[in-house]
Amino acid sequence: PRNRDNKMTGHNQLSEEAARNIIDKTRFIGHSGCPNKWNIYHDCSLYCRSQWGAGVKEPTDKEYIRVHNEMVEKYHPLPDGWREMYDAGTGRHYYWCTKTDKVSWLPPGHPRAQPSDAASKLREDLSVEASQKQKEQEEETMSMDSEEESDDEEEENRRLEEKRRKEKEKRKEEERKLKEKRKKMDDDPLDPMDPAAYSDVPRGSWTTGLPDQATAKSGVDSTASGPL
Repeated sequence: PRNRDNKMTGHNQLSEEAARNIIDKTRFIGHSGCPNKWNIYHDCSLYCRSQWGAGVKEPTDKEYIRVHNEMVEKYHPLPDGWREMYDAGTGRHYYWCTKTDKVSWLPPGHPRAQPSDAASKLREDLSVEASQKQKEQEEETMSMDSEEESDDEEEENRRLEEKRRKEKEKRKEEERKLKEKRKKMDDDPLDPMDPAAYSDVPRGSWTTGLPDQATAKSGVDSTASGPL
């Protein structure tokens, strides 16, 4: 049973893949009854099928029938490889070359006949070109995003490098000041009796903290009047 299920699954996958391939090959041809499928910028949809149905089964315009019969008498038989086809969408005949896959609304022997690629072929070429252009735009966008990320990364690296440089300079300046302070202390030894030797107070001299001469006490009563 398991082998049978595997075979069925594989068969379903192949069927889906084959269906996708068929759709890819025929989606540019358009709906047979749609009169707009000859416009290379028109993509047939379900609306075309429901709106136009099977199209015109056979020509009904008398003037067209008369002109067509005259061309058949004048330009038939057709050259080797050419066939007359009928388009149900427009209700007109056209001519198809099986060797070159070219088509024409007029018989190939008509002086105004201009065989060209079928609308389905031109529509497919436009689709391929649009897909290729979209792919190139996506690749360009990805490249630009990558460059922006690279620029952001470089900017971040520069910022970190500048920060490290400033921190390094700051440490050097602190070390320089510390060395100067130590050198000054070595050149002028600190008095063990100086409070700065055993506390955080600034280093002073013998007169630091003493009143100045103007305010020093002399033992004289400054409030007494008259000669001493």
